[in-house]
Amino acid sequence: MTKLGAILSSQDVTGTYTPTLTNVTNLDATTAYQCQYLRLGDIVIVSGRLDADPTAAASTEVGISLPVASNIGAGPDLAGVAFCDAVAGLGARLLGDITNDRARMIWVATDTANRAFSFIFLYRII
Repeated sequence: MTKLGAILSSQDVTGTYTPTLTNVTNLDATTAYQCQYLRLGDIVIVSGRLDADPTAAASTEVGISLPVASNIGAGPDLAGVAFCDAVAGLGARLLGDITNDRARMIWVATDTANRAFSFIFLYRII
């Protein structure tokens, strides 16, 4: 047994999922791709990619479903970042959506081009 195997519990899981995306603000379309996650006890780490096509150069938000359900009690219960390498400095913040129990990805779009974002976030299962 490896050292990592020795510290994992029966609740620890790795897997893939394709998230459900919800166009919340300023989006014509979004595309979800298969993402990966790692659950360690009550902590889940998620990474993946999505494409976003904003309507205007303005504040933008997309909702991202979680691979393991959680009751998000406050925005900081989920935290992460995303980045688009096609535009210098185009990053996004990920935080918890307490109304819909999902991730919120928010950023200021700089144009109306469809852009690929890579993201990573983590949250605690509540």
